[in-house]
Amino acid sequence: MSQAIASVAGDAFLQVDPHICDKMRPVEVSPRNKGSPEHYATWKPANSVFFTLIKTKDNTAIFCHANGLPYYAAPQARLAQDCPEGTAFLCQWCLDCGKIPRLLVFDLLEDCQDVKARGQHLRSMARFLPQPLCTVQWAGEVDALEGFTASLPHKVECLVGLGEDPLRLQQYLRVALPPGMPGGVKFEGFVVH
Repeated sequence: MSQAIASVAGDAFLQVDPHICDKMRPVEVSPRNKGSPEHYATWKPANSVFFTLIKTKDNTAIFCHANGLPYYAAPQARLAQDCPEGTAFLCQWCLDCGKIPRLLVFDLLEDCQDVKARGQHLRSMARFLPQPLCTVQWAGEVDALEGFTASLPHKVECLVGLGEDPLRLQQYLRVALPPGMPGGVKFEGFVVH
């Protein structure tokens, strides 16, 4: 975690606007009911750390979900000056090829429960993200993701579904009993809590 913070954060953000605090709730990867077919899924890199990049009036704040602390963003992690104030991007920090720090931006914190609409809005906002640090993370159907994740430059911990609440990711699980076992139960979907 200290390597992640060192690569994206500057000084501690001591003066926090209440509007920003509302957007700094922690991301949770938790079991939930099986997702419906319209759910999009993405992946959680192994050893990743969740951050939220937030455009403030004069700067960029970065919130570390692992330690619950806000920071001023380091120069390489600052959002573009013309990014709308209050915009908040959910990100996962990881190391590509074991050495290149990357922020994978997978969602926006906004009052929109339609995952497709949030995804479209996120892609339209990509121009405000700092390069080369940030990449908009791909989301799509689980079957497409399973083949895609094998070619990534980092290990994948699990697949997660993006639901109505961007702060609650749903871990994807596929379970099948070995052939010949009585019952032959197979479960595929988002983990049932």
